[in-house]
Amino acid sequence: MNGNLLARALKPLRDRLVSMVARAVVRAVRQDGLEVLQLETSPGVLSGAVERFGHYGLASATLPGAEAIRVYVLGGSDHPIAIAVDDRRYRPANLAAGDVTLYNQHGDRVHLKASRELAVTVDGATVTVKGSEIKLAVGSASITLTPSAIAIKAPAINLDP
Repeated sequence: MNGNLLARALKPLRDRLVSMVARAVVRAVRQDGLEVLQLETSPGVLSGAVERFGHYGLASATLPGAEAIRVYVLGGSDHPIAIAVDDRRYRPANLAAGDVTLYNQHGDRVHLKASRELAVTVDGATVTVKGSEIKLAVGSASITLTPSAIAIKAPAINLDP
């Protein structure tokens, strides 16, 4: 069998293997107990009803415009799944090796640092935990708790009984 004949004979198998995994852009999202995506794998080529697989204990709602990896399980095109979804528009940059961050499109973060520090930031307020120190900061005001003291820095302090 010459090379051209073999290539033609194997083309359907090659095409099927190549189409089993694709990078895609999320165009629409439906939540109904599970997340179902409409994906665009190339300009104008849409696939609908792609079930998104996630990680146990972690839930999120995908935004249109995110990117996904679409897989046809066992090569069958009747049940595509998305095995990974990410959104580089909002993903934090410049993380240190070993850092883990939960984030959303508003800039809120739960950042577990490899340096054994936790930083939670929501709408400008930050809570940090490092060693035996806990600090809450909002604007220029802060409260710092250590084993030996509580330090309060604020333009005014109001105590209500």
